[in-house]
Amino acid sequence: MGNYSQDPQVALQNALSKAYTRVRFQQGKPVLDRELNLATDLANPQRLAQTYIGNGTPAGDNGFAISALNVAGNEFAISAGRALVNGQEIALAANTTYKTQPNQSHVANLPAGVSNVYLHALPAEVNSAQDADLGNPGDVHAETALREKLGWEVVVSAAAVNAPDFYLLAVINTVGAVVQDLRRLGLSAAAVRDEVAAARGSAADLGTRLGASLTASGALAANSVGTAQLVDGNIQTGKIAAAAVTEPLLATAAVSNRALANAAVTIAKMTQTVVFNGQVSVPAAPAAGQLGTTVVNLLQSEDPAFLLVSVHFDGPRPVLTAAQIFNQTFTWKMQTNLVKPGGQTAFQHNYAVVIENPATTAISVTCKVYRLNEA
Repeated sequence: MGNYSQDPQVALQNALSKAYTRVRFQQGKPVLDRELNLATDLANPQRLAQTYIGNGTPAGDNGFAISALNVAGNEFAISAGRALVNGQEIALAANTTYKTQPNQSHVANLPAGVSNVYLHALPAEVNSAQDADLGNPGDVHAETALREKLGWEVVVSAAAVNAPDFYLLAVINTVGAVVQDLRRLGLSAAAVRDEVAAARGSAADLGTRLGASLTASGALAANSVGTAQLVDGNIQTGKIAAAAVTEPLLATAAVSNRALANAAVTIAKMTQTVVFNGQVSVPAAPAAGQLGTTVVNLLQSEDPAFLLVSVHFDGPRPVLTAAQIFNQTFTWKMQTNLVKPGGQTAFQHNYAVVIENPATTAISVTCKVYRLNEA
């Protein structure tokens, strides 16, 4: 550190704690190094940038992009450009790499697995021993003031680093050589203003536009989407595209059991007609290996019929003990006949349920059938 009457950083923090904003010099008074340094530090835009803007990459710049991860060579590329770190602008004039960057003091083999890649700001003092011009050879021939220079390094750390002078550029993974760019891009007040203005649209402000359809928590407000926003011909420009909600635009299998609440769809909520609901008797089989059969005629129609059928065993049900086993089987099937009644020219389809009983005793069953609307 240079020969200061007080550490400049200590003097700055002390002044800020007292809410000082400027240094005023008086005539005929000694000029002190600590007051000159404090005046410069209070006016330095770095303090405001690090507090109110933050780390990031300016709009239209690709500074310090990490790419071309070479796991075997422990290497990756670093793109030229600019970045703001802790309120200070770091500039890289030409593309470089992890191993060939100017400051290589922390270059090492890449950790296995996932790691963080940071841009680290390295401010340093420069004296006349490092720069002869600071010795003022043209006049006083002595060092009067030092200079601060901003260096940088790209470091890789498996652990997170939360210091303000570290800017997270990317996360890399040596498994699969994956690079995830995490730079804050477009760091420009003008770009942010343009984006907000575009999002505001014709509303007076962004809050008004969002408040029209969203609650404070971000959920869609009640009654904010209605028929006017969905039906073709009633679309309000800028709110939803024409025909935005149509059958072809819904993904196949988008509505499944997983995506529907329990009991959301029931027979009662379908467009349906009961075409048969009653108990029928099925005669016993004439002999072993044969079947007793009953045909339940449902409807006659030339149009396709979509039928929902339930056939339920009613009896007989013998009284049995807990140890006894009962097992009785019957079968049923759909039957469609194409017929042309006498005296007519039109054909018709006869839809029926055929119930077959292999047992040597008669049974009774309940048959209930719905016809579903094709639309």
